[in-house]
Amino acid sequence: EAALLSLVFFGLPLMTRPDLRDALRRGRRSLGYFACLGAGFIFVEICLIQRLILFLGAPVYSIATILCSLLVFAGLGSLASGRIPAEPRAMRGLLWAVAAAVLLTYHLMPLATDAFLGSPLGVRIGVAMACTGVAGFLMGMPMPTAIRMLSAENRPLIPWAWATNGFFTVVGSAVAVLLASTVSFGAVFHSAAALYALAPLFLRRDAPRP
Repeated sequence: EAALLSLVFFGLPLMTRPDLRDALRRGRRSLGYFACLGAGFIFVEICLIQRLILFLGAPVYSIATILCSLLVFAGLGSLASGRIPAEPRAMRGLLWAVAAAVLLTYHLMPLATDAFLGSPLGVRIGVAMACTGVAGFLMGMPMPTAIRMLSAENRPLIPWAWATNGFFTVVGSAVAVLLASTVSFGAVFHSAAALYALAPLFLRRDAPRP
């Protein structure tokens, strides 16, 4: 159902434009990058919400804290992404840094949550936001940097980039729950890191510098 609705709302409107259909045929490979970003981001978000429910005391606190933290820090990362050159080499290093930050967050968060488990709610919320801040900040950078690269190349793929990212974010939320129930949330977290690490494979090697 998620895949069908995502296709209807993200794909069909763009298919009505002949120029965008042509852009899709000529640039399908690059969209794999945005698919990795969409799925990787929502995988991390779902896992963080699940991991912090017990620490914060209720699902509503975990959802509100993680959504607020990721949106704020990813927004700050997006704002700072203008300092990163919109070229494949720099973006490759950025994405590997994101993958490393995701793994460090997963493995180091239990130390912080165990240390502050008996603290007041406000303190625990602050700890949870601090634990997710670095990864969230870095996760906000790859998308706008890639959009700048497409814009500099004058490639009409930007609408497809947003649609692909949105599609895999929506579908990824369902896939994350299915994967977690089949294997574990740890596997979902490691899958998110792998998606960010693999995203550079879809970057064009011959992309010109802006």
